[in-house]
Amino acid sequence: MAQNILYVHNAFDVKGFRESALTDIEQLELMQRGQQIAKALHQFLPRGYSEAIDIIIASLTPAQTEAEEFWLAGFFYLPHSFFISEYGQEIEYNSGKDPFEASMGALYALTSRFTPEFAIARFSSISKSAR
Repeated sequence: MAQNILYVHNAFDVKGFRESALTDIEQLELMQRGQQIAKALHQFLPRGYSEAIDIIIASLTPAQTEAEEFWLAGFFYLPHSFFISEYGQEIEYNSGKDPFEASMGALYALTSRFTPEFAIARFSSISKSAR
């Protein structure tokens, strides 16, 4: 993941990201690992959500075309999904603009690589509680 980001964002601190993302990761369950890596992405990508999400989308590998290819390799994108759900709803991370459209575009880009259900569920629960 770090190498893919470095290809599209040459200022990415690969070493710092890896250290942050992997700290005590063996002790965590799968979902917690995804969340920890998402937090590390937030720490090492540009602060502006739109810029960060553009980098993430540009770093995605080619889309999958066969359902069988999704299996566990798809979990590579779990941190991406958590990044979107955690930071893609906050106007403060997006220069005062609602990041909904950018987030939905990013989730759409993920759908051919991994299920966005974890992020979509969070958007759905927030929108229901806001009613």
